[in-house]
Parts: sequence; structure tokens; C-alpha cells
Amino acid sequence: MKKFLKIITIGCLGIFSIFFIFLFILFYPIIFPDTPEEIERKRVELKEELKAEIENKTIEDYLTTLNIKPRNQKSSEFNSLITEFKNQKHRFKFKKCEFSYNDNIFFLEDSLEHITSVFGESDRITKTVTYKYPKGRIKIYERSYIKTITSRFENVYEKKRSLSVYEYPDSESYGNKIVEKEGEDNTATLKSLEQLRRNELIKLKESYGDSLVEISDKIELDYETLEINTIFYKDKNTDHYLLNWFKINFEYSDEPYDIIIFRDIPYRLTMDMYDFLNLSNLTRNDLDYHRLYFYDKSCSLSSNNIIYTHIESEPYFETSGGGHLTWRGPYNPNKSRSIDYITFSVETLKDLKNTEMENADLLD
Repeated sequence: MKKFLKIITIGCLGIFSIFFIFLFILFYPIIFPDTPEEIERKRVELKEELKAEIENKTIEDYLTTLNIKPRNQKSSEFNSLITEFKNQKHRFKFKKCEFSYNDNIFFLEDSLEHITSVFGESDRITKTVTYKYPKGRIKIYERSYIKTITSRFENVYEKKRSLSVYEYPDSESYGNKIVEKEGEDNTATLKSLEQLRRNELIKLKESYGDSLVEISDKIELDYETLEINTIFYKDKNTDHYLLNWFKINFEYSDEPYDIIIFRDIPYRLTMDMYDFLNLSNLTRNDLDYHRLYFYDKSCSLSSNNIIYTHIESEPYFETSGGGHLTWRGPYNPNKSRSIDYITFSVETLKDLKNTEMENADLLD
């Protein structure tokens, strides 16, 4: 009997010891919390591990497998949309690599001259040259645009040109204006602004010397009627401006077209995202919170680049009331709003890594 009680006692002590060790491990961080220095050391280690993981990624790590196609091209709804599209004055088609406007084909990385031959003269042109110096950036903006002057009887439209030079210190979020000048779009203004730009650049080079380095040169074209925005970056090898970004905006209701074709699927601008998915082979599981993303490298001229396609829509929230007294209610996962915009851009591996690090708050 004594032997039996001894075994029981030893067993209970063993169980108690194990339970005590478990509690000690469980509550150790509370009883003996890390010092601020130890917390910071662990934070830095984790940050460096995540940065190293991103730095080791290749272009293939960012590719997506979504292959969007029409679901049922023989349905009456599909055929009706296609017929209506063909009768439009303005017709946009966006395939995987090839885009077209009124059957005029264009691609990302096409020249500025080719894009303007497709769309014509833009409503607004902005040329931005960015220089970097040890503690910040300098940006020189040259703009050509239509200025609306509202009078008592009518609106007067004047074509203008302007030059602005801004300094963006690394420690500040907003730029400090160095110089700004505007004039009518004529030869005299053009010469005056060109001289002003040269003079300001000479002053900057005198101030910063060889530490002032040009890091980008881009031109942005805006077509207000078609609601499209394009950005071209200057190629260092050819000095040509090549299309890097194309955005078509559906957020407003006055576009001169009702339907576009995306990956051979007709989309009416008043459709919600779910209606669009129903015409395709995709499902709601392919959405990233009402958004679609495509990464593909087969369309790019460089093997180190990816073509990024982004379709954005807003989630649906129930509303009550009306006018200024409209209240937003709960999120409804069974509904979606219409697509706000579609963007296409050329992304380098460096761009992709920087974006991922920025989203993870890993950039210094």
C-alpha cells in the first residue's frame, strides 16, 4: 500500500511540475517582460528578415495565374452588348497585351508620338523633370493647359503655359515653391519660360554641384472628354518618351461611350463588378476586396518588367435617407458598385519590391 501511495505521490508531483513549467513558460513574458532595448532588437531583426525575403524575390514571384475569358459568348446579353459597342463613336478594347481605340492599335511602351497619333492633341500636358540632391529632390514642372475664366455671361477658355520649380526636402511632405510663372500659349511665352528654366537650373547646379542628379523625366497627357490619363517616361537609351501608365476613368457619368471591351468581355459602365464577373470565367473568390489584379511579363519588351493591370471598384454599403441627410449603413457583401477605373502600367522588379516594402512599412 505504501508503495502504491508513493507512486501516486510521485505521479502527482510530476504532473504538478509539468503544469508549473507550462504556466511559467506561458506567463514568462508577463512576469519578465523584454526591456525596451530587447524589443527594439527583435523588431529590427524581424524587419531585416522581411526585407531580405523581399530582396530575394524574382520577377516570377509576382506573376499571377488569373486568365480571364468570356464565360458565355452565345448569350443574348453578351451579343446585345457587343452590337451596342460596335455602334459607338468611341470604342476601347483592352486585350492582354494589345489595346485599341477606334481600331487604332497601341501598346504600353509605345512612343508618345504614336499615342498622340491615336488620340490626337491632349487637353493638358505636364512635363516633370526630377533631380535628386543629398537631402531632397527638386522638381521642374512645365504645363500646357486650358484655363477656364468664368464671367457673368459666359465661360472664356484660354490656352496657357506655365513653369514651376519646387524643392522637396526629405524631412517635409510638401514642396517649397522656388519659382512659378504663367503666360499665354504663344511663342513669346514659350521663349520666356525656357529662359527661366535654364536660369533656375544654372542656379541649382551652382548650389548643389555634382550632387544634383537627374533621376526621372516624364510627360503626362490628359484627355478630359475620354477620361484617360497617360504617363510617358524618357528612355535613357533612345531619348524617346515611352508609354508607362494608362488609366481610363469611369467615376463620372459623362463619358461619350457606354461600353468597353476588356479581355473580349463587354462591360457597360453602369454594371457593377459582380455583373462583369458573371460575363467572365472569374468568380468572386478571385477578387481582392472588390479589386482585380493581373501581373504578366509576356507583354513587356524587357524580361525584367511586368505589365500590371488593376481594376478598381468600391464596396457596397446600404444607405438610408436622401440628399444631404443620406446615411451609410452596413457593408453588403452580396452587392458591389460599378468599376471606378482600369489602369495599366509597366513595373520593374525594383518597383515591385519597393511597393511591397512600402506597404509593409519596411522602407527607411
